[in-house]
Amino acid sequence: MHLTDGRTVRRAVPASHGTPDDPMTDAEIHAKYTANATRAPPADQARHLAELVDGLDRAGEIGTLLRTTAVDPEHLSATPRLS
Repeated sequence: MHLTDGRTVRRAVPASHGTPDDPMTDAEIHAKYTANATRAPPADQARHLAELVDGLDRAGEIGTLLRTTAVDPEHLSATPRLS
């Protein structure tokens, strides 16, 4: 990075956080999911979806998970969009 005083600062990062060499914790994964997932569905729906995904290996069927991914169109129209 070139600073306004003319100096150059460098820093080597061996692995970006979230990659196999520097994995995120479960708590970080859930926080990232929540920050992104609540843009479309309401927060309670996003939390329920996360619980279903966490238990996917124990699920007897996938229908509940699929139904939970549906977002009410009225909620979408009220959701701010990124520009």
